[in-house]
Amino acid sequence: MKNTYKGFELRQGVETFAHKLCKALGRRPVHIAWVDWTTSAGISKHGDMILSDIADDAVVSRQVFEQYCGFVAHELCHHAYTDFDARGSVQYIDQLHNAVEDAWIEHKAIRLNMTGNIEHLFSTLVEMMVAKALADVTDWSAPEQYPFVLAVYLRNHAKTKVPLAFGLEPIFDTAKVMLGTCNNSYDTLKVAQWVFDQLKKNGKGKGGQGKGQGQGQGQGQGQGQGQDGTGKEGTQEGQGKGKKADKGQGQGQPTGEGDSPSEGGSKADGEGQPKGEGQGADGADGADGKGAGNAKPVDEFTEAVEVEPTNSAPEGKGGIGSYQKDSSLVDSDYQLRSTSRFDVKVNVPAKLRYTVKRLFDNSGLEEFQRNRKSGSINVHALPKMGFTDRLFKRRLETDGIDSAVVICLDISDSMFTDEADYARIRNAVKTCYALLETMTKAGVSTSVVSFGRYSSVLKPWNMPLPKISDLLGKVKSEGSTNDYFAVRYAHEMLLARSEARKICFSITDGIGNTSRVRKQCESGERLGITTIGVGIGMSVHNAYPQNVTVFKSEDLGTTSFEKIKLVA
Repeated sequence: MKNTYKGFELRQGVETFAHKLCKALGRRPVHIAWVDWTTSAGISKHGDMILSDIADDAVVSRQVFEQYCGFVAHELCHHAYTDFDARGSVQYIDQLHNAVEDAWIEHKAIRLNMTGNIEHLFSTLVEMMVAKALADVTDWSAPEQYPFVLAVYLRNHAKTKVPLAFGLEPIFDTAKVMLGTCNNSYDTLKVAQWVFDQLKKNGKGKGGQGKGQGQGQGQGQGQGQGQDGTGKEGTQEGQGKGKKADKGQGQGQPTGEGDSPSEGGSKADGEGQPKGEGQGADGADGADGKGAGNAKPVDEFTEAVEVEPTNSAPEGKGGIGSYQKDSSLVDSDYQLRSTSRFDVKVNVPAKLRYTVKRLFDNSGLEEFQRNRKSGSINVHALPKMGFTDRLFKRRLETDGIDSAVVICLDISDSMFTDEADYARIRNAVKTCYALLETMTKAGVSTSVVSFGRYSSVLKPWNMPLPKISDLLGKVKSEGSTNDYFAVRYAHEMLLARSEARKICFSITDGIGNTSRVRKQCESGERLGITTIGVGIGMSVHNAYPQNVTVFKSEDLGTTSFEKIKLVA
């Protein structure tokens, strides 16, 4: 497995993993939307999943890739095992339920060995959650944190735990036992409701465990007497000072402090109404307390933090818009009329053939070098040949065509509404065909993506030129201009090709998402893809750094393609 991935490689790997996992679970493939606005992964009951987008040219670590696979596995477990109708009566119970449900579905997937490394993926995911929480949270005794703490506490595969406020451990331990008896989402909801009921009582009855020397804190009112100051195990309230074998008295207040400078002696006896919670302050971690403080009661109005793992791209590596192939790609028939409307053939000027062909010349590569100290050698021929500078050699030649091109053709409404004669779209399809004919004769591999609101592959790589001529004449108006998706999908198609040179032409009037398209062009260039905007009747320089303008298809011979600088 690689240690680093490009963004487009991560997306492809995650999508492949998701589809294989769906097959293993016997479920339909999910639809993944890569978006730039989410802070957590999610899935609907219909199988629509959202993940935080990664820029095509971003470089991310294997750990990030594994975290994304963990998100997918976690959400698919929800899709397979969770009943989304099981809901709590208030937000706090819902978050407790999420905590219990998350642990239940992950334990079930691990028990069933859903994938060979499923426990590792979930462990990586929860470690990421814990690391972020430990860096951000300053008060682990705050009630809004308890559902998240429970989410970590219940996961057996969580290697790192978060601080546990005093009084929570016996409640969470019981919840863990109850979790082992759950069979569905309504069972996990009952566990969540039980935890909520216990948290409501917390601080109103006997306190939690706090051991150690130093100061003790308590809540409630009452009087008590004891030896050694504060009562052992945190059962003494209020303030009191005492020395070994001596008695001391103290008055309990809603919040009190007490000194217990020595250890030992008899237990305190007295009356308090009600008894509160105690904590030893000098290194008094308590039972897994780690200095988290005393647990506080909750009620129906307490708002809990989100317990689902946060899914966001690493800083500076996020995508620039929503990218969802399942909802944005359609069959080409959706964008075609039943009969042809346009004559797309055009007399391609010789100058156009020459200048466009020059873009692709010398993209084939071979090597030939003499006087090398290493290389390939025919050992059987050694007795027959002299040891000269020609013994080791490497061939290096630059010649021929080794290029792939995707043409994006704008068929949005604005391309059809300029004149009664549809001059804009007529010029666009003629320009598209002229480029295809020129490149096909030059030996360039070509494909066409038509786009409006949706995109479709109008010409697959292996479609012959005569067939695309008929299809170009049948294109119809298709809504708004989602040029960002079309260009990004064209880049994805090119990144899957083995050719040395990769080019995307976008034939458009430029009325689309200018800023996103421009950023995608820049991202593609960093990956070795040249994107050229071909403006029909207007300049498209705002969206495409490299661009030409075509006012009439008859003027193609004067179009300045020679100014285009291809990515090396």
